Amino acid sequence: LARSFATAPEVQANVADLYLRWGLRDKVLAQYQKLARLAPDDPSNVIHLGEFYWQEGDRNKALETWKRVLKLGNRAEAHASLAEVYTNHNLMTEAVAEYEEALRIDPQNVVLYRALALVHEKARDLPRAEAAWQKLLDNAPQRELRREARSRIIRIYQRQNALRARIGRFKTDFQKTPPDKEAGYFLGESYLALSDW
Repeated sequence: LARSFATAPEVQANVADLYLRWGLRDKVLAQYQKLARLAPDDPSNVIHLGEFYWQEGDRNKALETWKRVLKLGNRAEAHASLAEVYTNHNLMTEAVAEYEEALRIDPQNVVLYRALALVHEKARDLPRAEAAWQKLLDNAPQRELRREARSRIIRIYQRQNALRARIGRFKTDFQKTPPDKEAGYFLGESYLALSDW
């Protein structure tokens, strides 16, 4: 199979997966290196090679390999891909740095704000998570993303035991003339969160 489709990256990736399942470590490494040559612009090949090194216990080689993603394609997407890999391996400090770099390059990308907020939540850095959700809320045109951001911010307030105090502020802001619509939305999300509790 590997010989019949020697230039087909998809087939070669499947062969690498089979070698990995069969425990043929030397062949896995050779296969991933071959994939990196066949499709040098495909970040998934570099990521898989890094995963192999990680599983082998070679953390430094894995990190070095994953950083090669930054040389491929769109810079913001490359930093986001690397951040996702770091997140999957609980390397939160590194993940945050890569998402922040991606946002520096593409500051209007709301998907990156969402990912950054989730990483901060996973790292239990609630103030920074709240700030990232707020940035998403400020920049997202999509109603669903805005609602998710509000809901996540409300949950953060719950975890900080600050929701009841925030509700008072939301009420005050919503009762102003003209009413602060965003405060109204937050008020609604707050009541929904309290009913779930």
